[in-house]
Amino acid sequence: MSKYYQGYYQNGYLATRAIVNVTDDYGTRKLSVLPSLRLADHSPTGFEWGYNGSGPLQLSLAMILDSTFDEAFALANYAEFAQEIIGLLPHVWGLWLPALAAGQPFTAWMGGCHYPVCLGVPDAAGQI
Repeated sequence: MSKYYQGYYQNGYLATRAIVNVTDDYGTRKLSVLPSLRLADHSPTGFEWGYNGSGPLQLSLAMILDSTFDEAFALANYAEFAQEIIGLLPHVWGLWLPALAAGQPFTAWMGGCHYPVCLGVPDAAGQI
């Protein structure tokens, strides 16, 4: 099953938080950092994007793990995904991640596309 991920920033009482929603056949939910923290603890405070660092690494790992349910695949590919895609995302973004059979390489998972080809671009109303 393919999944659609959408990231944006939400102003909170004390700070701005990075939020990532996941939409699939079952509806929309917030992506949790907790499953990815069990594999690698890069950013326990949450996700980030748009640069290369600990927050984008955590988001990359979380997205791949959420999309594939394959811990070994996620661990083998999240650093490249963070550098090639997550580190380049704009302030508000949307990204489809296709279903991937176990054992397929990272490039097959992304369908050979690179930023910004795979991204949805927000319109004036903020819709992707």
